[in-house]
Amino acid sequence: MDAALSRFLTASTRYRNYPSDEAEKEFYDAIAGLRQPATELQTAIDDVDRCTDGWPWYWLSYGEKCYAFAVVSAFPEEDGDPIPRPGSRLDPHPTEEQTWVGINGTSMLIDQQIASIEQQNGDAICRFIAMAHAELVKPDTSR
Repeated sequence: MDAALSRFLTASTRYRNYPSDEAEKEFYDAIAGLRQPATELQTAIDDVDRCTDGWPWYWLSYGEKCYAFAVVSAFPEEDGDPIPRPGSRLDPHPTEEQTWVGINGTSMLIDQQIASIEQQNGDAICRFIAMAHAELVKPDTSR
């Protein structure tokens, strides 16, 4: 069990069963301890949102045997084309180099590579990062 949660459960039981000023302070301190990780995560989310250009993130595989994986930000090749679902996979365009295709068929251009990994579980890691970004940052898809 998480230490902050354990501390909260102990403090809430003590405060409920043996109310006192000290137990009350311990209870509210424990609540603050539960909020801290959420606050730190929100700060990290805000930093990512501020420090990137706002294009949605996707994941892809590349290389000779497609054994390397990356998280990228990307935008449609043609203005006005619908973007694929943020967090989804991009596949290489069958005829155009440096162009990728989203799950909806839209041709996409890579804006920047966010992260890459060359290992067996890289697809799961990159997919998770792209999907978490889509869920937490909620990029502006109206562009």
